[in-house]
Amino acid sequence: MSLRLLLAVVLAGALVAASMPAIQAAQRTQADRQLSTTVDDLNTAAMALVRQSDPVPPGVPAATRRVRVSLPDKPADAGITIGPPADGNTSGRSQIRTMVPGDPPGHTVLNETIRPHGPDGAVSWNDSLTVRESTELTLHYRRVDGTAVITVARGFK
Repeated sequence: MSLRLLLAVVLAGALVAASMPAIQAAQRTQADRQLSTTVDDLNTAAMALVRQSDPVPPGVPAATRRVRVSLPDKPADAGITIGPPADGNTSGRSQIRTMVPGDPPGHTVLNETIRPHGPDGAVSWNDSLTVRESTELTLHYRRVDGTAVITVARGFK
């Protein structure tokens, strides 16, 4: 009887071990899908701001869009980064990079300029905003130093 129990435990452990790669691949696929939806939502919100609104100077109520960012719990460290393109060009474009452990990073280049809204209220032209947990992002359409820019911040700001 104890031999059967031991054999059942060993077989159950082997089944779990054999299924782990498939589970991890499914988690990565789901994370990729969620991040792709988030990128599409951010791109759509940014394009709507530019198409339907005029940029305003800081201190004046600006056109706003809120985007819910839903990131998966697994795999850990999945996330997005919004900022200047990796080529260092800080004018006129933005890039959204997606990160899923075990997959190559993805990137989407946008025509709109999206930059983080700094803690002092200034636009952080050379900085990026990284999000690694589900949150809400607020986009504002502003004109700063003669340049139209969409500022992005966590929550309602």
